[in-house]
Amino acid sequence: MTIDSKALRVVVADDDAFTVSLVSGGLGARGFDVTSAASAAEALAAVGETDPHALVTDLNFGSSESGADLLSAVAADYPWIGLVVLTSHRSPELAVPNPERIPAGVVYLVKSQLGAIDDLIDAVHRSISGQPDDEVHIGDDDVPSVTAAQADVLRLLAEGASTRALAEH
Repeated sequence: MTIDSKALRVVVADDDAFTVSLVSGGLGARGFDVTSAASAAEALAAVGETDPHALVTDLNFGSSESGADLLSAVAADYPWIGLVVLTSHRSPELAVPNPERIPAGVVYLVKSQLGAIDDLIDAVHRSISGQPDDEVHIGDDDVPSVTAAQADVLRLLAEGASTRALAEH
């Protein structure tokens, strides 16, 4: 099934202005009608205002906001919207403390593994059409993956937790 990009509305959400600019610019140059958001709350409002065909979002917004919560809210209130995660984290457990909130059927892309804007466009089309995410396999190369417990420890370390706090956790 071929989808005409010129008729598609997309919300792009990321707290990194450079990423938003690149992704929005790339999609816009290919005919998408793009609305940008710098936070999960801003993205949710944009979804309600623009009725997009797809949401492309980061998972980690650098604050208490979680892309997983955003995805869950959009999936619950707007189940027809295609969902694409575009993150620097190979594992959702490393990006957010609540990865179980990420709905099934989300197309998951790792920023460092994107070769061209066409990869993102393909992901948007697959998310809209409901095609299974059979081209992106997280952890299918020689990079080790982590368990949820290991991700908790790594997240605590990144937040500056002491050895004692790690042990108590």
